[in-house]
Amino acid sequence: MSYKILSIFFLILTMNGVHALEDGVSVPLVADRSMGNGEEGILLGAQVIVTNGTGHVFVDTNPYTQVDLQGSARVAAMVASDVLGIDEKTYDFYYIIDISSPIIGGPSAGGALTVATIAAINKWSLKPNVVMTGMINPDGSIGPVEGYHSSWRQQLQKMLPSS
Repeated sequence: MSYKILSIFFLILTMNGVHALEDGVSVPLVADRSMGNGEEGILLGAQVIVTNGTGHVFVDTNPYTQVDLQGSARVAAMVASDVLGIDEKTYDFYYIIDISSPIIGGPSAGGALTVATIAAINKWSLKPNVVMTGMINPDGSIGPVEGYHSSWRQQLQKMLPSS
């Protein structure tokens, strides 16, 4: 009986595209880009890697970003560890974010970084055509999304791969 349950569980995991990743997890991040006539929604690429370590959180961006993104990464590592019931001090967390233009700062990447951190620890992949925005709070809840622009939906639909 337990072999049947295990086989079904394995089949479900493989059907959903969950598999081991050696280079971490890629996740799109929703951001704002300042334009001459306002703001435009864009997607940034982020790579999240979790290794055995001593509890350090590393954030690599090019160009530099505002400090609240660094804070979001630190909270993402903490919340992911809490959700999974692991000791944060036994891992190092790497957040590598490719920024294609000047970005308005904000904590809205925290929710997506938390999901990607959980996936990286579990060696899962994420579906490439799904995005998330929202600040992650230390209790694991998602904070309000501020400054959402109706133009984001159209812009994101153009940028996301179709499913």
